[in-house]
Amino acid sequence: MSSEGLYYVYAKYTNQKATGYDYANSSYGRYLCVFRNRWEADEFWRFMATWQYSKGTNFFSYLNRNGPQFWQFNGTNAQDSFMSILQYAQPQGQNIMCTRITTYTNEAGCLALPQQATVDWTNGCAVFIRNKLNPAEYWHLDGSSIQVTNSTYRTKFVIRGTNFAAGDTTVLNRSDPITIELASNAGGSNPQYLGLVTADARLVTTSSPYNWSFGDFFVSFGQKTLNNDAGTAEHMVVRDQAGKAVS
Repeated sequence: MSSEGLYYVYAKYTNQKATGYDYANSSYGRYLCVFRNRWEADEFWRFMATWQYSKGTNFFSYLNRNGPQFWQFNGTNAQDSFMSILQYAQPQGQNIMCTRITTYTNEAGCLALPQQATVDWTNGCAVFIRNKLNPAEYWHLDGSSIQVTNSTYRTKFVIRGTNFAAGDTTVLNRSDPITIELASNAGGSNPQYLGLVTADARLVTTSSPYNWSFGDFFVSFGQKTLNNDAGTAEHMVVRDQAGKAVS
């Protein structure tokens, strides 16, 4: 998962009802947005989806996400959409830089951004979880514990935001409470979740949902050499910060 550093997004004005030449699309419709990191970009996207002129009236009349780094928008005043959100939405607009990358005469070329993300972190997604510092290492279920191993052995997990309904594909933010579930048992009669053992901070399977936050993936999880169920020393996934226990 992404670390601190600059993160880029294309944002494009898209008038779904326009026919023929669309002045707005070519003159002020393309933006390059720069964020401190990926998760702040995702949090800004959540804010865009909920920001309102007044109660019940969304600022953006159209939002579409074509992946983590290409967004489409429209608003009542399309030309002001991004400028307004940066100027008046505080503190959400303070840590973002946006610039238009094309004028109506096409004076400026479209900048080629580095590809920094290929998939969205959405509610209910089934994923393999990798070591942030060593992407060749994955989380793998070993007995009742989670070990860190190479890609030959890896376990798929389902990440669910507890505030979202089933089927809601909202992009997850750091503050969202989540559960981590074994994909092999997800949706069945005997689901298995990841919880915590206080004694050694080890992650283990449990039959009861255990609340993490999505932000734990970025700041809380690490690895430590511990004995597995068979008494063999292995690199286990642990929580670096204190939390409640399941055993």
